[in-house]
Amino acid sequence: MKQFWNEKEEQFLRSHYGTIVGCHIAQILGRSEKSIQQKAATLDLCHRKKRLRDTLCWFCQNAGGRCSWSSRFIPVENWRAVPTYIANDNQSSFIVKGCPQFIANEIIGLNKRGIK
Repeated sequence: MKQFWNEKEEQFLRSHYGTIVGCHIAQILGRSEKSIQQKAATLDLCHRKKRLRDTLCWFCQNAGGRCSWSSRFIPVENWRAVPTYIANDNQSSFIVKGCPQFIANEIIGLNKRGIK
């Protein structure tokens, strides 16, 4: 079933497309990556080339010690993450692309299911 975009979702996409990785926007809004790409094209946002914030953790209420990864550096079961290396800290890490414990951070105007 087709899900129509509301004004707050469109505003979130306008504000964050090009600064948050598309798969993160999709998880935050509860939409597919394809839907995000199509709407970005409709809104003429595809030309944006900004530094992307890599990990989904930066937008999660469970960051800061409330999940196994942020508290003890133990990967969360069933997450989608890509191994990476942080050169300035000389350590390995992960770029989290999807996580079953993800809860959108209230700071970005979202609740657990997406836009308020």
